[in-house]
Amino acid sequence: MDVVRGCHFHIRALRHIRPLLTLDAAKTFAVAIVSSRLDYCNSLLQGTSAANLDRLQRVQDVLTRVVAHAPWSVSSTDLRHDFHWLPIRQRIVYKQCLMTCKALLYGLEACPLRKSDISSLGFVVNRLFVILFRTNNIDIVNYCRAHFEFDLPSTVVKKRIVRSLLQNIDHVKML
Repeated sequence: MDVVRGCHFHIRALRHIRPLLTLDAAKTFAVAIVSSRLDYCNSLLQGTSAANLDRLQRVQDVLTRVVAHAPWSVSSTDLRHDFHWLPIRQRIVYKQCLMTCKALLYGLEACPLRKSDISSLGFVVNRLFVILFRTNNIDIVNYCRAHFEFDLPSTVVKKRIVRSLLQNIDHVKML
Protein backbone atom coordinates (compact mmCIF):
# COMPACT_ATOMS: atom_id res chain seq x y z
CA MET A 1 0.00 0.00 0.00
CA ASP A 2 1.33 3.40 -0.97
CA VAL A 3 -0.39 4.94 2.05
CA VAL A 4 1.64 2.80 4.45
CA ARG A 5 4.89 3.56 2.62
CA GLY A 6 4.20 7.30 2.62
CA CYS A 7 3.25 7.28 6.30
CA HIS A 8 6.44 5.45 7.25
CA PHE A 9 8.47 8.02 5.32
CA HIS A 10 6.96 10.86 7.35
CA ILE A 11 7.22 8.93 10.62
CA ARG A 12 10.96 8.43 9.98
CA ALA A 13 11.30 12.17 9.38
CA LEU A 14 9.41 12.87 12.61
CA ARG A 15 11.60 10.41 14.49
CA HIS A 16 14.69 12.40 13.46
CA ILE A 17 13.33 15.74 14.67
CA ARG A 18 11.24 14.45 17.60
CA PRO A 19 13.82 15.30 20.32
CA LEU A 20 13.62 18.94 19.21
CA LEU A 21 9.82 19.17 19.42
CA THR A 22 7.43 19.57 22.30
CA LEU A 23 4.74 16.93 22.73
CA ASP A 24 2.06 19.30 21.39
CA ALA A 25 4.15 20.15 18.32
CA ALA A 26 4.83 16.45 17.66
CA LYS A 27 1.11 15.62 17.99
CA THR A 28 0.21 18.46 15.63
CA PHE A 29 2.76 17.25 13.07
CA ALA A 30 1.53 13.66 13.44
CA VAL A 31 -2.11 14.59 12.95
CA ALA A 32 -1.44 16.99 10.10
CA ILE A 33 0.91 14.81 8.09
CA VAL A 34 0.42 11.16 8.98
CA SER A 35 -3.05 10.77 10.52
CA SER A 36 -4.59 12.77 7.70
CA ARG A 37 -3.14 10.22 5.27
CA LEU A 38 -4.62 7.39 7.33
CA ASP A 39 -8.00 9.14 7.37
CA TYR A 40 -8.07 10.09 3.70
CA CYS A 41 -10.93 8.12 2.11
CA ASN A 42 -10.98 5.77 5.10
CA SER A 43 -14.69 5.24 4.67
CA LEU A 44 -13.80 3.32 1.50
CA LEU A 45 -11.82 0.89 3.66
CA GLN A 46 -15.00 -0.63 5.09
CA GLY A 47 -14.95 -4.27 4.06
CA THR A 48 -11.27 -4.34 3.15
CA SER A 49 -9.15 -7.25 4.28
CA ALA A 50 -8.05 -7.58 7.88
CA ALA A 51 -4.44 -7.70 6.69
CA ASN A 52 -4.71 -4.20 5.16
CA LEU A 53 -6.38 -2.82 8.28
CA ASP A 54 -3.69 -4.42 10.43
CA ARG A 55 -1.00 -2.72 8.34
CA LEU A 56 -2.68 0.64 8.84
CA GLN A 57 -3.06 -0.06 12.57
CA ARG A 58 0.66 -0.85 12.85
CA VAL A 59 1.42 2.50 11.20
CA GLN A 60 -0.72 4.25 13.80
CA ASP A 61 0.94 2.25 16.60
CA VAL A 62 4.41 3.28 15.40
CA LEU A 63 3.23 6.88 15.11
CA THR A 64 1.98 6.95 18.70
CA ARG A 65 5.29 5.62 20.01
CA VAL A 66 7.30 8.13 17.99
CA VAL A 67 5.11 11.06 19.09
CA ALA A 68 5.28 10.00 22.74
CA HIS A 69 9.02 9.36 22.39
CA ALA A 70 8.34 6.00 24.05
CA PRO A 71 10.28 2.74 23.81
CA TRP A 72 8.84 -0.22 21.90
CA SER A 73 8.00 -1.98 25.16
CA VAL A 74 5.28 0.58 25.97
CA SER A 75 1.77 -0.32 24.86
CA SER A 76 0.67 1.76 21.89
CA THR A 77 -2.96 1.21 22.95
CA ASP A 78 -2.36 3.09 26.19
CA LEU A 79 -0.52 5.88 24.38
CA ARG A 80 -3.27 6.14 21.76
CA HIS A 81 -5.82 6.37 24.56
CA ASP A 82 -3.79 9.15 26.22
CA PHE A 83 -3.74 11.07 22.92
CA HIS A 84 -7.50 10.49 22.43
CA TRP A 85 -6.92 8.80 19.08
CA LEU A 86 -9.31 6.12 17.86
CA PRO A 87 -7.94 2.85 16.45
CA ILE A 88 -8.14 2.49 12.67
CA ARG A 89 -11.23 0.28 12.61
CA GLN A 90 -13.12 2.65 14.90
CA ARG A 91 -11.97 5.64 12.86
CA ILE A 92 -13.53 4.06 9.77
CA VAL A 93 -16.82 3.45 11.55
CA TYR A 94 -16.75 6.94 13.06
CA LYS A 95 -16.16 8.55 9.66
CA GLN A 96 -19.05 6.63 8.12
CA CYS A 97 -21.37 7.55 11.00
CA LEU A 98 -20.30 11.18 10.85
CA MET A 99 -20.84 11.39 7.10
CA THR A 100 -24.25 9.74 7.42
CA CYS A 101 -25.35 12.07 10.20
CA LYS A 102 -24.10 15.14 8.36
CA ALA A 103 -25.97 14.06 5.25
CA LEU A 104 -29.11 13.62 7.32
CA LEU A 105 -28.70 16.87 9.22
CA TYR A 106 -27.53 19.16 6.46
CA GLY A 107 -30.01 17.58 4.12
CA LEU A 108 -32.65 19.14 6.40
CA GLU A 109 -32.50 22.30 4.34
CA ALA A 110 -34.89 20.76 1.84
CA CYS A 111 -37.41 19.12 4.14
CA PRO A 112 -39.63 20.61 6.83
CA LEU A 113 -39.59 18.74 10.14
CA ARG A 114 -41.84 18.74 13.17
CA LYS A 115 -40.38 19.50 16.59
CA SER A 116 -40.76 15.85 17.62
CA ASP A 117 -38.76 14.76 14.55
CA ILE A 118 -35.98 17.17 15.43
CA SER A 119 -35.74 16.04 19.05
CA SER A 120 -35.72 12.40 17.90
CA LEU A 121 -32.82 13.12 15.56
CA GLY A 122 -31.01 14.94 18.38
CA PHE A 123 -31.40 11.90 20.60
CA VAL A 124 -30.09 9.61 17.85
CA VAL A 125 -27.06 11.83 17.26
CA ASN A 126 -26.23 12.01 20.97
CA ARG A 127 -26.69 8.24 21.28
CA LEU A 128 -24.34 7.73 18.32
CA PHE A 129 -21.63 9.74 20.05
CA VAL A 130 -22.21 7.92 23.35
CA ILE A 131 -21.68 4.57 21.61
CA LEU A 132 -18.79 5.81 19.49
CA PHE A 133 -16.80 7.30 22.34
CA ARG A 134 -17.87 4.62 24.83
CA THR A 135 -18.96 7.05 27.50
CA ASN A 136 -22.15 7.98 29.30
CA ASN A 137 -20.84 11.43 30.19
CA ILE A 138 -22.87 13.99 28.21
CA ASP A 139 -20.14 16.61 28.76
CA ILE A 140 -17.71 14.44 26.80
CA VAL A 141 -20.31 13.95 24.08
CA ASN A 142 -20.92 17.71 23.87
CA TYR A 143 -17.17 18.38 23.76
CA CYS A 144 -16.71 15.85 20.93
CA ARG A 145 -19.59 17.31 18.95
CA ALA A 146 -18.12 20.80 19.37
CA HIS A 147 -14.61 19.59 18.53
CA PHE A 148 -15.79 17.98 15.29
CA GLU A 149 -18.02 20.99 14.53
CA PHE A 150 -21.12 18.82 14.49
CA ASP A 151 -24.40 20.54 15.35
CA LEU A 152 -27.54 18.88 16.65
CA PRO A 153 -30.61 19.02 14.38
CA SER A 154 -32.25 21.62 16.61
CA THR A 155 -29.25 23.93 16.15
CA VAL A 156 -29.27 23.39 12.39
CA VAL A 157 -32.97 24.26 12.21
CA LYS A 158 -32.46 27.37 14.39
CA LYS A 159 -29.66 28.53 12.10
CA ARG A 160 -31.91 27.90 9.09
CA ILE A 161 -34.71 29.98 10.64
CA VAL A 162 -32.36 32.85 11.54
CA ARG A 163 -30.85 32.81 8.05
CA SER A 164 -34.34 32.87 6.53
CA LEU A 165 -35.41 35.78 8.76
CA LEU A 166 -32.29 37.75 7.88
CA GLN A 167 -32.91 37.18 4.18
CA ASN A 168 -36.50 38.40 4.59
CA ILE A 169 -35.32 41.50 6.46
CA ASP A 170 -32.79 42.25 3.73
CA HIS A 171 -35.50 41.77 1.12
CA VAL A 172 -37.84 44.18 2.95
CA LYS A 173 -35.05 46.78 3.28
CA MET A 174 -34.48 46.64 -0.46
CA LEU A 175 -38.13 47.49 -1.09
